Amino acid sequence: MSRLVAKLLKYKKSPNIQLTRNLNGPGGPIVLGSNPCNWAIIENRWGGEQDVKPEQMLSDMRSSGYGATDLGDLGFLPTNPDLTRECLSGVQVMGAFVEMSLSKLTLPEVEMSTLDKVCKIMAGFGGQTNSPHIVLADQGDSEIRQKNSGHISSALEMTATEKQHFLKNLALVRAHCLESYNLPVFFHPHCGSRVETLPEIEWLVGNSDVQLVFDTGHLLYASKGEADLVELLRKYKDRIGTFHFKDINSESMLSNQAAGKTYLEGVKSGSLVVNCGQGMAAKFFPEIVNWQRDAGYKGFVCVEQETFDRSETAVNMAINQRYLTDLYQGPIPSVLIGSGRMGIIHGQNLSSSPHWDLRYVCDLRENTAKEAAKILGASAVDNVKQAVSESQGEIKVAFICTPTPNHLEDIKACADLGLDIFIEKPVCVKESDIAEAYDYCEAKGVLLYCGFHRRFDPALRKFQTSVNSPGWGPCELLHVFGRDSPCPPVEFLKTSGGIFHDLMIHHIDQAQWCMGSPVSEAVALTHTWTPELANIDPPVLEETASVILKFKNGGMAMIDNTRRAPRYDERMEAFSIKGVRKFGYDPLDESTHHLTADPFIRFADGYRLEMDHLADLVRHKGIVPMEVTREQSISNSRIATKLMESAEKKTVIRME
Repeated sequence: MSRLVAKLLKYKKSPNIQLTRNLNGPGGPIVLGSNPCNWAIIENRWGGEQDVKPEQMLSDMRSSGYGATDLGDLGFLPTNPDLTRECLSGVQVMGAFVEMSLSKLTLPEVEMSTLDKVCKIMAGFGGQTNSPHIVLADQGDSEIRQKNSGHISSALEMTATEKQHFLKNLALVRAHCLESYNLPVFFHPHCGSRVETLPEIEWLVGNSDVQLVFDTGHLLYASKGEADLVELLRKYKDRIGTFHFKDINSESMLSNQAAGKTYLEGVKSGSLVVNCGQGMAAKFFPEIVNWQRDAGYKGFVCVEQETFDRSETAVNMAINQRYLTDLYQGPIPSVLIGSGRMGIIHGQNLSSSPHWDLRYVCDLRENTAKEAAKILGASAVDNVKQAVSESQGEIKVAFICTPTPNHLEDIKACADLGLDIFIEKPVCVKESDIAEAYDYCEAKGVLLYCGFHRRFDPALRKFQTSVNSPGWGPCELLHVFGRDSPCPPVEFLKTSGGIFHDLMIHHIDQAQWCMGSPVSEAVALTHTWTPELANIDPPVLEETASVILKFKNGGMAMIDNTRRAPRYDERMEAFSIKGVRKFGYDPLDESTHHLTADPFIRFADGYRLEMDHLADLVRHKGIVPMEVTREQSISNSRIATKLMESAEKKTVIRME
């Protein structure tokens, strides 16, 4: 198992704490958001070739399940308000972090100018359900406080005069933002600033009516891990303006503080700020979510994992989102329809995932359903309507793993019950049936997602990214090897739709995904070596197949499939004028050995990660984009059908 997948699977399923609640959707009280600092846009550092661009950050953010963002350092996003709105179209804007010298006699003009620039941008998002806001913090310009965060003594606190200036300037800033821009100001007790400790927060709350940014990470770091976050929520119940969720590693914090390093130096180490649920805040997050529900909190939760290395940001932010969504909503109740080998594979992944609650198994074969339900820790039912009824309407998602000829009927039955649907590929064999299935689900307002699990295999994703990198492509030749083992049972082959729709459709999808261009021409040849398959009724005439696909950009892909391999063998090789890129097993290099006993071992990571993606799609509709779209699903099946035609006619087929 890869390190990345091990990290993704770290969380074990916990008891459902019955906190079902909308997130990110229309009318949902809680909107999860992110912050550019999670992509190393921190300390006013951006613009270099190594830095993320706004478009990539926003794409990563949506794919990770977030519907909102903070503004980030002024200048990272466009500073022209109209251009900012255009850049952030479809995204809610939460807060904008502004540091000001509140303890000085008067606020510097440059700081007021910066505040106005930020407010002009933020005011353009005033039509949101949840108002954008200014996150105000004291200017962290005291080196001694920066290096002593976590053990601030009374000698380092503000003087009485500085406190007077602080309160006066705080009131001035709040009035200016509200009167001139209709923006609320929430104060952020921040490590290294002049208000960070629990006594300093108590002083501020007792001498002003400003609402607070409840930042779990800064509260723990500044108190050396001693803050009781739930007790603080109860104490300041009416003074919480917004939430920042982050988690802190205790060992790293204590080491950083003992060395006299600043909070940001700890962030640079890479070990201080960790995934939510993996640090000191883990014991508080469930109760904080409970508190939000009981208090009727409606607003933003900004999820932060500041870093100076963005290489794993998208993965980390998805981990954080899924952990928190599990707390807010609990695992997703689901039913499995069909308990053959694919049903068992998906069922085992659902049963072991913290994001899913597999409650029922449905199969026309009663004994098979009961055996599968026992293995998966679920209940057997006769039909999906019974599952919905017994769950009192709690079932949300149906996983259809029935024979391909039954797919359209099964999809409609589930859509009629209002269930979101995962369908094992292909959706159907006929293109018209696939379109009908998607149209039917759209009319019923439910999700239909077709499974192409290989897109989630970490090694294959790395290969696809590599062959599409500007410095290497375009790919001119792609060779795809797909040697299936073991050969499926004859009864399965009779209803599978043939080798092109059952097996090669994966390689068709891989080829189109990697080439990034539509197919223009195709030719195929087939042969059946095994007499038992050639002589059955109807005969299986496609035990082995070879294909050439030509793409509109001029590139070509050669795909060979067989069901006669002694071991499961998946490889790809891409050629461009810049060289060769490989995926999978290279016979001349044993270190890349990927031969396995079956596809469920080879692509185990892909199957599991596909279920994570589906959970994101179900929970955050309209935010997370589909990895495999309707158009791609139809295209894959259309090409498979054309290849059947080519093999039958023994001629090159042009795509219409």
